[in-house]
Amino acid sequence: MPDTQAHNPQVDSDIRTVVGGNFSSDALGIPRYQGIVERVRAAPDVYLDRFESLFLGPDFDADKHSRIHAPGLLRLVADRCPDRVRRDAATLLDRYGSVPTAVAGASKAVGANMLERLEQRRHQLRILAR
Repeated sequence: MPDTQAHNPQVDSDIRTVVGGNFSSDALGIPRYQGIVERVRAAPDVYLDRFESLFLGPDFDADKHSRIHAPGLLRLVADRCPDRVRRDAATLLDRYGSVPTAVAGASKAVGANMLERLEQRRHQLRILAR
C-alpha cells in the first residue's frame, strides 16, 4: 500500500470528509460536495493509496472503524478501480470479522453499539467486495 499522498492536506481532508458520516450535498452544500466528488473520481488511485494508508494499515482500530463510513469512499471509485475496491472491501470485511474479540473488554452498551455500526458497514462492504 503505497503512501504517495502522505503530505497532501487536500486529499486527507477530502477522505476524512467522505468517510466522516455527513458526506452529502445537503450537509456540505452542492459546490463543496461536487468538488470533493470530482477530485476523488479524477484521481482514484491517489485517493485509494491514502485511504489504504489511513485505514488499512497494521494498526486496526475497531472503534475508529465503527465511527467512519469507509464504504462511502470505495463506492465513489468502484467503477474506476473495481479490482482494487473489491480487494479493499474484502480486507475491511476480514478485519471487521475480528471485532468481537477487540470489544470484549468494552462495556456492554459500548460494545453493542460498535458491533451494530460495524454490521451496517459489513453489509455495504459485502456489496462492494463482489
